[in-house]
Amino acid sequence: MSKQDIITQVTQLLGQLPEEKAAEVLALLARAVKEATEDIDLQQYYLTLANQQQEESLSRDLTWLAANGGAFDWLHDEPDLYTDEDMIERYK
Repeated sequence: MSKQDIITQVTQLLGQLPEEKAAEVLALLARAVKEATEDIDLQQYYLTLANQQQEESLSRDLTWLAANGGAFDWLHDEPDLYTDEDMIERYK
């Protein structure tokens, strides 16, 4: 497969993605090209990148679960213990 064939296929695949996802893929591709020209271990780079994305996804999932899971629903029935008047210092 020629380089031009590869470029054509990549362009067609990117065309199938929503704009936001296409931008993410472009950023990954730019990073991969940079890393490839620096002669590093691309397999290790992609493994590290995948691990980072998994951690971010897990963090988002746990945040959503904490916010929507119902564990703190009992707080809605509790009276507010502090008001704005209790603040010692106000921040903007």
